[in-house]
Amino acid sequence: MTKNSKIRLFVSIFALVLYSCCLNSAHANSNTTPSVPDSVPAPDSTLKEGWYKTKWGMTIDEIRAVLKEDIKQIAPENRKRYKTDYTYTIPDFKIGNFSFDVCMAFDQQKGLNEVMVTKKDGPDHYACFLELENALKKKYGNPSSTKDQDKIKMGSQMRSREWVTQDTLVRLNHVVLWFSNKAHETTNIMYQSRGDTGADKL
Repeated sequence: MTKNSKIRLFVSIFALVLYSCCLNSAHANSNTTPSVPDSVPAPDSTLKEGWYKTKWGMTIDEIRAVLKEDIKQIAPENRKRYKTDYTYTIPDFKIGNFSFDVCMAFDQQKGLNEVMVTKKDGPDHYACFLELENALKKKYGNPSSTKDQDKIKMGSQMRSREWVTQDTLVRLNHVVLWFSNKAHETTNIMYQSRGDTGADKL
C-alpha cells in the first residue's frame, strides 16, 4: 500500500470514527450482524424508505433491480478498512457535478440497513459538501443537528450535519486532516436505518 493510500485510508477511518462517536444511541442500530443475507423476505409495503430509490430491508438482488447500477461485491480483505461491514459497492455513482463510491451494509436477517456515499479523491471537497448540504436541506429541511469545528485542532477540522426522519438517520460529513503540512479531505453521507429504534411508533 502506498503512502497516499495509507493516508486516504486513515482519513476515511477517522471520518467513520467521528460519525460513530456523534451518533445518538437511540438512533443507532446496534444489532447489526455482518454479512449479506442469503435469504430475506420479499419486499412489501411495510419496508421503509431508505437511501435514494432503495428501501431498508431490501436484498442485494432487489437493489440491483431497482437501481440498475453496476454493483460489485467488496473483497473481504478490503472490508477491513471500514468500521461497518460493507459488502457491496457502486464504484462510480454520479450526484450533481461529483462522483462517489457507494457502500452498502446488510443485516443478516433484515436486509439493507446502512449506506455510505463517499466523494471520490480529487479537489473541491468543501464545494461538494456545500452542494450536498443544500440538496439535503431541500429534501429534509433544516438539519436536526449542526456541528462545526472550524478552527484547526489536533491537526483536524470537521463539519457535520444530521437529519433524523421517521425511518432514517442521515449524516453529512466533511473532514480535513493535516499530514506533513498537506490537507487530506473526505466528504461523505451516511444513511442508517432506524428500524430497530421503534421510530415507526413515534
